[in-house]
Formats: sequence, structure tokens, C-alpha cells
Amino acid sequence: PTTTPTTTLSACQHIPGGDSYDLLYPEVDYGVAEYEKNQCIEKCVKTEEGYLLFVTVNELDLATRCFFGFLCLDDYLELDVGPSSWRVCGNCDDWWNSCDYSYFLSTSQVTVTQNSDGDDFVGLGASLTFQSIQCGTWDNPTVVTGNSIKFPEVNVNYPHGAYCVWKFEDTSYTNGVKFVLDEIDFNQRKRKCSRRRDRLSFYEDVKVQSRPGKHRVGKMCSENDLGEESAVVSSNPVMYLEFAANLKKTGAGFSGTFYPV
Repeated sequence: PTTTPTTTLSACQHIPGGDSYDLLYPEVDYGVAEYEKNQCIEKCVKTEEGYLLFVTVNELDLATRCFFGFLCLDDYLELDVGPSSWRVCGNCDDWWNSCDYSYFLSTSQVTVTQNSDGDDFVGLGASLTFQSIQCGTWDNPTVVTGNSIKFPEVNVNYPHGAYCVWKFEDTSYTNGVKFVLDEIDFNQRKRKCSRRRDRLSFYEDVKVQSRPGKHRVGKMCSENDLGEESAVVSSNPVMYLEFAANLKKTGAGFSGTFYPV
């Protein structure tokens, strides 16, 4: 690089809960004309409270000058989620890239930096899709409204590495809550639940983080768990659901219904 890129701040893009947004770089003439050299453009993407973002890299053509380009020291996109950040660069054909791979960001807002250095090597840019999904944490679980749940709410596969927590509560269920799994697609051959596999775990109304695993009342991970015969029961009107996905294959998710005991 011969000069330092000038940073340009663009407007923050708001994604309604459950919706998506396609980020194109460059925004004008994407896929037709190459992006300009010596640029640094920052753009924030955010969604509503109670929703989290995941991103899919659709297309990628950012110039690299040498074999070690995968270190992303030249032209790159950087996604900053606050406590951490990561970069993508190069081309979809490069061995270090995973285009069409979805990354769970675990946050409702991300800053995207589009950086190009000052040399003459440029490319056609990049295309990313940000998806907003309703997904809580143990500190702030998503409250289930009604007596049913579907994840994801939209017709897309859940992201790699997804981790979500929901809370169901109905004080009229005085004898407890029963959860019946209606649909499931975790895209895995083995049907035995384990820490290494995508799984749905259930807990009673306790502070799980202070006594991990002691009050789990069940878990589900395959079609073997469908139907009332495999229902999970909580002894009180509150039930927590914890979904954890690994970084391998993903699926369409799950849906289920809550019933009084």
C-alpha cells in the first residue's frame, strides 16, 4: 500500500426482526465493475432487541497478492461484533474460504469494514446476507408467546454455531409443562444426543448457569424424539429450552408445542 485509505462512514442498516438484508460491496455496479482501491468504508447492521444476527458469505472476490493472502492483510471485509472481530478475503475458490457458510454472530449489531489497499490489485467485491433470528441467551432468554415454538421462524437453515435460549411460562399450568416435538431437522445421521451434535435441551425453572446440568429434564436431537411418547416434562409452569449447534452441517430446525401436565 502506498497511502492510508480514508475511512467513510455510511448509514446504519436496520433489519426488522425475522427479516434479512443483502450487503453488496461495492454497492453500485456490484458484479459488473471492480471496487476502487484505497478505500475504507464502515457500515453498521443491526436488528431489533431480542433478535440476533447471522451472516452468510455468498460471493467473494477480494484481491490478494500472495499465497499468504488468507491472513487478510490486503483487501478484506472485517466484521466487528464488539469483543471480537474476524475478516474474510480472497476468492470463494480459495481453500481457506467457505462461501455459502453461515456464521452465528451472537449479537444484534455488527460493524462491517470494507477495506482496499493502495495497490493496483482489485476484484469484483463481495456479497453477504445478514439474517435476523429470534434467539435469546441465559441472561436474556427469548420469551415464548403462545403455546408453540418454531426455530428458525423463517424458512432458512439455522446458522453454524447457533446457541439460543427460550423461556416458556404459563401460570395456569399448575401441575407442570409438557413439550411435544412436532418437527425436527438437525441434518445429522447419528440419532444419539451428545455435546458434539446439534441438540435441544430442556431445563426446569432454575439458574442453570450456577448449577450446570443438575436440573436438565430432557434433550432431543433426532426424529426418534417426535411425538407425545418422547415428550419432555417440567414439574412447574416454567420450562427453558436451550439449542446448541456445532460448526458442521445445519438443518431446517425444529418446532413443538407446550401442553399442561
